[in-house]
Amino acid sequence: MRSLRIALALVLLIALPLSAGCRAKTVTVKSGEIVLCTEGEIVSDTTEELQVPADEVGEHSVRTRVVTCDLHTKLAKLYADAQAALDAGDSAGAAAALTAILKLDVTYRKAGTQLAEIKAGKIPASDGTQPTGPGPGGQDPGTPGDDQPTGPVLVLASYTPDSVAGLVGQGIIADPFTLTRDYLPGTPGTLLKAVIVAEQFKDAAGAKAALDGVIKASYPDKSATLSVGGRSAYYGQSGRVVAVAFVEGAVLVVIEGAATGDDGSTIKAKIVEVAGLIGK
Repeated sequence: MRSLRIALALVLLIALPLSAGCRAKTVTVKSGEIVLCTEGEIVSDTTEELQVPADEVGEHSVRTRVVTCDLHTKLAKLYADAQAALDAGDSAGAAAALTAILKLDVTYRKAGTQLAEIKAGKIPASDGTQPTGPGPGGQDPGTPGDDQPTGPVLVLASYTPDSVAGLVGQGIIADPFTLTRDYLPGTPGTLLKAVIVAEQFKDAAGAKAALDGVIKASYPDKSATLSVGGRSAYYGQSGRVVAVAFVEGAVLVVIEGAATGDDGSTIKAKIVEVAGLIGK
């Protein structure tokens, strides 16, 4: 369901304790490495939780790597073979490749639909949605069959870096079209916590509809249109929680922050700064 991750992040962030006095002298941080598959799965997570003094958060971090795992490398090769067979009018060859795909992953792209059409005596059109050039965010996701990893997550990862503007990245929630990542400030201050959500939509219109329908409705106070990193962005507040959101290509990016006090205006500059730096 579109924007489910964004809605979840909003709920989690707003649910933070309201009193600045709740900020403990020690905080729980994560340290280690997360390996993401470009198809949106976590391949491995070697992170561990540590209790550290609040002023030592910056000394710990979660590193991320994006790879194409063995399974999805195989699936991508089979899928490319199936599409080439369809283009050549070879329904038997396409059916063989599609059948092999479905034995490994019954939900992989359009394999199930295409095989059903072949069994019904039709020759389906090949899938023209393979990533073959620069995607949203300006990164080139490569071409299927290259050693270069491919997939939406490669683009989304540029919006959820390991660290940015003094914030230290924590764990990641991933699916094929969304990355959600928590951040803690490297040194204690007016910002309690931040969350970055990057979500890939079908097109820019879908991303903008989510911005208008979800983000603006959730953060209606002190709303403004800002320029961040050369992008037009929306700013809004809800009590002590603030958000900066922008659309780039078909990607909606939301940077949310919670202040240690009751007034979110105290962290506006920091969240705007973060928004201007990510995805570059």
